[in-house]
Amino acid sequence: FHQLTSTASGCVESQTYEEVQRDGLNTCTSPAMGYIFMFCFVLLTQHVVLQLFLAGVVEGFAEVKTTEQLGRIVTEYEKFWVEWHNMWDELHPEMAVHNKGARQVAKCGHFIEVKAFWALMKKFKPPV
Repeated sequence: FHQLTSTASGCVESQTYEEVQRDGLNTCTSPAMGYIFMFCFVLLTQHVVLQLFLAGVVEGFAEVKTTEQLGRIVTEYEKFWVEWHNMWDELHPEMAVHNKGARQVAKCGHFIEVKAFWALMKKFKPPV
C-alpha cells in the first residue's frame, strides 16, 4: 500500500520491456491508485468473510432441519408399523386366541390386501 501511494525519486512515466529487464520496474505511481486498491481489497475481503460466515450458518440450519425430518420419518414409520399390526389383528380375529408371542411370529412378513392397504395409508399425512 505504501509503495502505491508514494512516488520514488528518479521514477519515469513509462518503461519499455528492455528497460524493465535492465533497470527493474521504476515507473511513477499515482497516490489515488493506492487508495482505490486498498478500498477494493477491504471490500472484497469483507465480502468473502461474510459469505463464509453465512455459509456456516446456513449449513447449520440445514443440518438441524435434516435431523428434524429424520425424527419425523422415524415417528411416522413407528406409527405405520403399529397401525399395520392393528389392522392385521382386525383382519385375522382367529389369531386373538393365541398369546402375544405367537401373534408376533405370525405377523412377521405378512401381507395385506390392496383395499386394506389404502385404508391404512389414509390414516397418515403425505408423504409417507
